[in-house]
Amino acid sequence: MTILFGAWAIILAKQHQYPGQLTYYAEKPIRLFNDITRNLTDINILYRGEPMTKNLVVARGYLLNTGHKDIAPEMVTAPITFKLPEGWKWRDAKATSLTVNGVAAKILDERTLSIPFQLFRKNEYVTFESLIEVPHEQSFGGFFDASHRISDTGNIKTVWVPPMPKTKSLTEVMKENLAVIVTIILFGIIPAIAGVPKLKTDWRTGTVYLMLPSAVCYGFFLVYSQEWKNAKFWKRVKPRV
Repeated sequence: MTILFGAWAIILAKQHQYPGQLTYYAEKPIRLFNDITRNLTDINILYRGEPMTKNLVVARGYLLNTGHKDIAPEMVTAPITFKLPEGWKWRDAKATSLTVNGVAAKILDERTLSIPFQLFRKNEYVTFESLIEVPHEQSFGGFFDASHRISDTGNIKTVWVPPMPKTKSLTEVMKENLAVIVTIILFGIIPAIAGVPKLKTDWRTGTVYLMLPSAVCYGFFLVYSQEWKNAKFWKRVKPRV
């Protein structure tokens, strides 16, 4: 048990090594030619007055401050940067926010884009949209090489935008799964209370009593923690119209 708790403590310490954390939630990329116009032979789409090439991709997502602190201007040595692979090109990009001041998307060169800002508060987010030219016979997976130089802030996490949850709050999730919660009480909390005194007289039986609730609660966590995370994301972010 000591080893298990020690390993768990190490994992938590690594996860919370920095108080600052940025997460990029990527939407599924849209291939303008293959996904929209491939089967429409009589339609010609222009981009800035020129015929659209077959390898343009729309990349969109949300950049959230998921850390435990605000990111102030004096913490930023170099802004957030998205870099494309060799041979790829940024054609256009836009970063907007209703709350983050001074945010923008600046194309520095064909492969490099930066997102400067003035103050990025905890739980605020930036909406990002871009147009990328991808070399022929290559595909865009949805993520960029993201980096920054911001003090007390970990590496940028990149994940997919979670599905819209059926429920909007932890309370609603618990109401929908009342039977599971009752199961935890019957087979988790009660055996745990009974197991503590048994450790003194019969450590084997006491350990079983304590391990059973741990397994039940961990199973509940695995099943429903992701749903809670999804609900938390959509509580912060306004869905794109």
